[in-house]
Amino acid sequence: MHWQVTAGLVMLALVAGWTANGWRLGQKIEEERVVAAKTLAKETAKVLAAEQRATTRRNELEAENVRVNKTIEKTLADNRRLSRELGGLRDPGSREACDTLSRAPGDHADPAPGAKLSREAEEFLFEFAADADRAAAYANTCYQWASKPLGANRP
Repeated sequence: MHWQVTAGLVMLALVAGWTANGWRLGQKIEEERVVAAKTLAKETAKVLAAEQRATTRRNELEAENVRVNKTIEKTLADNRRLSRELGGLRDPGSREACDTLSRAPGDHADPAPGAKLSREAEEFLFEFAADADRAAAYANTCYQWASKPLGANRP
């Protein structure tokens, strides 16, 4: 019977040790959970702030791009209007053969020398210039996006 009491005491000691160790392990796990939750909350706040900065920056650049494109369209319309009002575009490199010999002594030279371009050629040049302006504006927007890191504290 003596060995039964000893075995019971040993079992009781093992259960008590196991329980105490389990409590300590549970406490350690809970402490790690609290630290992990705080770290997760902190890093999530950083990510959300970066996302908000990126959204704000994107909206600013999109608004600027819209403004620039409106300016390009206004300039295109102004150029077309001026072309109509002033008699169209001319090729400054084009000259009539024997230009000075073909005029009578009283004739005055055309104030805008050179051959007048067709409406199709004018429209092509206007659209080509507007497309180049749009491409330059888009490249500038991309440059602005890339040149200012989101984490930078620059205005």
